[in-house]
Amino acid sequence: VPETCPTSYRDQSALEWSKLIGERYVDYYAHERDFRSCIFRLSAVYARPSEGNDNGFVTHYVESVKRGWPLRLPAEGRPVRDILHVDDFSRACRAFIDSSVAHGLYNLGGGRGNALSLREIVETVGRMIQVEPQFEEQQDANAPTPFNYTSDLTRVHAEIGWQPQTRVEDGLRSLL
Repeated sequence: VPETCPTSYRDQSALEWSKLIGERYVDYYAHERDFRSCIFRLSAVYARPSEGNDNGFVTHYVESVKRGWPLRLPAEGRPVRDILHVDDFSRACRAFIDSSVAHGLYNLGGGRGNALSLREIVETVGRMIQVEPQFEEQQDANAPTPFNYTSDLTRVHAEIGWQPQTRVEDGLRSLL
């Protein structure tokens, strides 16, 4: 999904509207008050569990496999996400700070090289620790929207020279 993907301004959820409005506020005030701004449209950022922070779904999946807890995956685990390790997110922030770009709006995710289905994430962790993941059937599970999401990183790479460095296997291993 590129940054230039048109927004229809119809049929958005409250979350999507709040994100769009937030982007417009940041852009307006940055130009009005003449300061640099950067908006990252984040995909699924993951990191080791830490006190006081909510774990994202990747960390939850890893912890569930480690503990032998059964997982309920939406749409039988078929949705695809490009996952982004927190160290890569940190490097993207530094790349913008060090750049000469005044105002940036970028998709930030793991890109195609780090895109996999939810089930593949769980099965990869299981292989790493030699445990068979446990799954529970989920009745009437609504598939996430969009069903498949992979960030287009063309602009962020061209403008600030950033691209993810952490491979899926290395990132997941860091959570074990």
